Order: sequence, then structure tokens, then C-alpha cells
Amino acid sequence: MIRLWPITQLHLETVPPPAEDPSLIPQIESHWRSMLAASPRLHDGRIVRVLACEPPTLRVAFDTYKRFAVGAVVPTGVLALGISGVVTRRRNDRDEILLGRRSPQTRIYGDLCETAPRGGVDASPTATELTLSDIIRQFHEELHEETGIVATATPRPIAVVLDEFARTYDVILRVEVPADTEAAPREWEYTQTAWKTLPEARETDTLSPPTRSLIDWLAAPSPT
Repeated sequence: MIRLWPITQLHLETVPPPAEDPSLIPQIESHWRSMLAASPRLHDGRIVRVLACEPPTLRVAFDTYKRFAVGAVVPTGVLALGISGVVTRRRNDRDEILLGRRSPQTRIYGDLCETAPRGGVDASPTATELTLSDIIRQFHEELHEETGIVATATPRPIAVVLDEFARTYDVILRVEVPADTEAAPREWEYTQTAWKTLPEARETDTLSPPTRSLIDWLAAPSPT
């Protein structure tokens, strides 16, 4: 199931993570070893999980990618926090949005298209709190690493999207870039990028489910 909450601001409350169930540790370790054997690209690290969503407030805690990754098989209950961009430009009297086609090697929705960039929110080993500034900084890093774009404007939060299948909450950040901005895949996450108008994006039959919900919401008439 996909749920979308429009927001105009974002509040983050960082709290301690729930206690780990000791009975799950052997299952977590066993399944993680199997995942590593199948995909050596995987590596564990510190991530941010969402404990509660009461827009515009997200209650978050630090956790590990390992516990998130095995969650499809082992009931860890970890829902990861991610960021997703709505990068726009106005060119030749067309309002366009940036889409990227996901690599077949991605964890989920391989070969499907999404608004770019997109990625999980990481946390440094010493971080004790997550702020909106941290999310904006990571957004700029993802945008440059995945598409080559350097945005000078500050992105603003416009929505939170829950994807129960992906086990993620994504903060949607919108930013406009100059008309002559071009994009090209720079890392393995995307195989293609393209600028589309919203009607063109809606006609794309390879949108990932959360992106389909987001595009439909963006294209809907504003309430009067």
C-alpha cells in the first residue's frame, strides 16, 4: 500500500531505538550472510528508521541497514527513512520533471522509473540527532552523485510517502534548477535519466508504484 501526506514543513524527533528481540538475532545473522553471498555489493551501516509518522512530524531512531535489509524475511519491524526528489526546470515554455530509470541491480523496483534522485538516509557513527539540514545535505549529495546536477537552491519538503512493500518512508523534496540543466546517470543506481512534463510522466507505463502515486498527486488540480 502507498500513502501520501502533503506537507509544507518537516519536524524530526530523534528518540532511542526500541530494544532488539534477542530471539531474532540468529535469524538476522543467518539471512544477512545469505544476502551477502548473493550480492557482495551489500554492506552494513547506520541508517535512520521511522517509528511514527504524524505529519509534519516524523519520530525517528538510528538503526542498521542489516536489520532493515532482512526485514522482508525476519520481522525486525524496521521502516527506513529515505529521500526522493522532485527536480524541475522550465525550458521552452515547458515545466519538466526529472525521471530516472532504476538499474536492475537495485534492491527493489529494478528497471522502473522514479523521480530522481532517491536514496536512503544515512547516519554517521557519532550522530545523536537527525535534522532537516542533514536531510537537505544528503539530498544535494544524492542529486550530484546520481545525476551530475549541482542545485544551488534549497529544496523544500512537499510530502511524505509510505511504501509498505518497500518498507520505507520517503521525504519528498522539491527544487527548481536552471532551464539549461542537463542530467546523466553517474552511478550504478540509474541506467537512464529524462526530463518529462507531468502529462508525459503520467503516460509513462514503467513508473514505480510510489512514483505513480506521487506523479498523480503532483498533476492533480489544486483545490479551490
